[in-house]
Amino acid sequence: MEQYKIYNITDSNEFEITEPLEEFKQLTFTNTSQTAEVTFDLYVKDQYSNPNNAPSIATYYLLRNITIPFGVSLTVGSDEIPYLKENVRKVYMKSHDPSGQLTLIIK
Repeated sequence: MEQYKIYNITDSNEFEITEPLEEFKQLTFTNTSQTAEVTFDLYVKDQYSNPNNAPSIATYYLLRNITIPFGVSLTVGSDEIPYLKENVRKVYMKSHDPSGQLTLIIK
């Protein structure tokens, strides 16, 4: 039996995906709005030292400004974002809608 992890995004705050993604097969982003499209970003953050040796954080977008019409889902396979399987970093998601209106399903 396949394992699924489901996250409901209910606001526009940055959301950390806590599920380890080294073994994921696909990510499905579902617009849960009844009437409107929703736009979101999927990204990783990496901490590094800048020339002054002060810690800084770089943001790398994997999916940026992706718009999903209402009633539609977007599925992305692990072969389309191999970076997630090769690098263990914190992965974040952010909806541009104040009510979130997204569900993320990890298979």
